[in-house]
Order: sequence, then structure tokens, then C-alpha cells
Amino acid sequence: MKSSKKLISAAAILGLFVFSVMPVLAGEVAFDGTGKLLAYGNGNAAISGQIDYLSVSATGTVVITDNAGDVRIAANGFGEKTEIAPNQWQYSGTGSVLIKGSDLVVEICGEKVQLSVRGVGTANLTGEGAFKTKLIK
Repeated sequence: MKSSKKLISAAAILGLFVFSVMPVLAGEVAFDGTGKLLAYGNGNAAISGQIDYLSVSATGTVVITDNAGDVRIAANGFGEKTEIAPNQWQYSGTGSVLIKGSDLVVEICGEKVQLSVRGVGTANLTGEGAFKTKLIK
């Protein structure tokens, strides 16, 4: 099992250089760079950096931390929005969120997660599902 996780992580990093589709079966993948990420499934995602756009729909929790003070958020659904700290919000329930900002950390935990991101930074996915990546020059 340990070697399959290493194989999945290595393939995920290579996925930044060529357009790919790869299932993730109870695994973990990490990305670093400039590009697009599409993912769906059940589990957790942590995205940080300059986010040109991030769209997520899920049943669960989305936590947004704005380190630059320029975040734009449009939420639909989600039964509850809580300000955790200055420049940090949590959305809980079922819904969708569109996010944009120059220095963000977005943490997602949920089921039926559909995630689309474009930007510069890092992304870590854990759980079950599938993803696509594409390098943007």
C-alpha cells in the first residue's frame, strides 16, 4: 500500500506537465505550481496561494483564510457562515462557493465534493475520487 501511495503522488506531480486523468483510491496527492485542477469525490482538499478562481460544491465544510485582505466570495446554499477570526470564514452545510484572491488558504472537508481551481500555489487532496491537472504557461 505504501508504494502505491508513492506511485500516485509521483504520477500526480507529473500530471502538472501533461493533461491527465487519474483515479485516487483512498489515497493522497499533492500539487505545486501554476495550473488548473479539477477534482471530485469524498474527502479533504487544502489549496493555498494565488487563486484566480476556485469553485467548490459539496456537503461539508469550507474554511477560507484571506492573508492579503482581497478575497471575493460568492456562496450559494450552505446553511451556516461563521467568521472564525478576522479574514477567516467557515461555510457549513450543502452548497457551492466561488472564491478569488491573491493569497488564500482554502480547506474543504466533505462528501460529493466537486472542485475546480486555477492559480499558482499548492494543493493537497486526500480521500476517494478522481482528478485532472493541466499546466498553464
